[in-house]
Amino acid sequence: MTGALRPGASFASFAEFESALKSFQRVNNVVFVVGSSKSIAWANKKLQPGEVPYADELQYKHLTMKCKSGGYDRPSTSKGLRPHQR
Repeated sequence: MTGALRPGASFASFAEFESALKSFQRVNNVVFVVGSSKSIAWANKKLQPGEVPYADELQYKHLTMKCKSGGYDRPSTSKGLRPHQR
């Protein structure tokens, strides 16, 4: 599937995904950045003995992209207590 970035799309390579993402960003005038990721090298280090390692051709085990202007995550300082509740 070339150049079609839509829900459920699958890509043969990460380069194909990047190409579709760049095209989508250009057409819709948005910028996506990496929100969080786990590399294959990291994932392979965390495998238990006997588990099959991920292919080296892959770049990420997990990748979350988010809109650059979508705000930022604010860590909660709440302790979960509600002192004035009965």
